Amino acid sequence: MLNTTQNEVLWEKISAVKVVKFTTYDGEMIRSRPMKLLQDEFTGTLWFIGSVKSEMVDDIQHHPLVNITVTDAKNDIYVSISGKAYLSDDKAQLSAIWSSDVDNWFDEGINDENVALIAVDVTEAEYWDVKESSIKQAFNAMFSKANGKVPSQAEHKVMV
Repeated sequence: MLNTTQNEVLWEKISAVKVVKFTTYDGEMIRSRPMKLLQDEFTGTLWFIGSVKSEMVDDIQHHPLVNITVTDAKNDIYVSISGKAYLSDDKAQLSAIWSSDVDNWFDEGINDENVALIAVDVTEAEYWDVKESSIKQAFNAMFSKANGKVPSQAEHKVMV
């Protein structure tokens, strides 16, 4: 689990992104699918809503180690999040993250028997944050190449 400061750094990096890639393992294949990031704050667990009938939920129940990939191309921030996923029956959390976007997927809304609240307890996060403009990146790359060096263009950190 990440500490409080790491949670804050991670949330700062991912909170602007609304759709992430959620990757599971089914015992034979690694599969990724887009999932909406619904929560307004992060304290160590990412929350998602899916269907109990989905392959993703089946994957989680048999192989709970997952990866969440976050890409904020506009701000050149790239994040890989590893964690342990499980189904939760936390009705308060479900209500807190429920939205009209999710409502469209379930005939009975929040009370639909197929609603699955998916929790991912984050165990590790790795990010690359390019803080320089594209022009400066290009200049640094050319300068580094001319001097036989590898350009350093991103802040990179692993948080465990």
